Amino acid sequence: MDGNMANQQEQDTLILQGVLLDDQSKEEDKSWKSVLDKTIEFTRTRVTWGQLRNPMVFFGLGGQGANSTSPRPFNFEGSPSDLLKRFRSNLSYFLANYALIIVSFLAISMLTNPMSLIYLAILAGGWFFILRKAGQAAQAADVGAAAKSDGFAADPSTHQGNPGEPFLVLMGGKIKVTRYQAFIGMSILSLVLIVLLLQAAMSWLFWISVVLVIAHGIMRDFSPPDENAYPDAVPQQNWT
Repeated sequence: MDGNMANQQEQDTLILQGVLLDDQSKEEDKSWKSVLDKTIEFTRTRVTWGQLRNPMVFFGLGGQGANSTSPRPFNFEGSPSDLLKRFRSNLSYFLANYALIIVSFLAISMLTNPMSLIYLAILAGGWFFILRKAGQAAQAADVGAAAKSDGFAADPSTHQGNPGEPFLVLMGGKIKVTRYQAFIGMSILSLVLIVLLLQAAMSWLFWISVVLVIAHGIMRDFSPPDENAYPDAVPQQNWT
């Protein structure tokens, strides 16, 4: 009798641990999804063709350069704090232009070194596989939870939502990797590949683009059209 009670208590404990791990897994999935969604949303809204500023405004030429706070669109006037404030303002307003400049120079630099393309392909392929696998595991966990709530027994082989359960099975089951280990390992590999990628791509062309962006951000004396709405609701610039 005591043995049955002990077994029942042990089963209840295991069930409780499984529920807690399942909740923890869902919270981790929400956290990763939140960061990814914010990154995608920022890129979609701020670094797009529609956010490219008119070249006349960017270079302070003609009548469209009248938003300068001084007669000269480019100058070093002001205290260091004023220049820093100007740089931060320009960085936010001309972000798409700066991104286009850096990406263009970076692409030219990478094309001159094929190894950088190999590093980039490995990095992109690895993260695509890991994130795709994580999405499948989260979906399987949701299906298992729904099956339990409907009174059906979930298939343990498809439930990979818990952090401690196998996420990847390699070499015929000899090596089992949890989701946490997979993300840590991929992060370390990404760091190594990024270092190699930067070493391969950081040519003088790339550094020229960085210097040009910093110089423009500091020297371009510019006031956004609507400072009250800036930087969240800056009106689009007309290219005509």
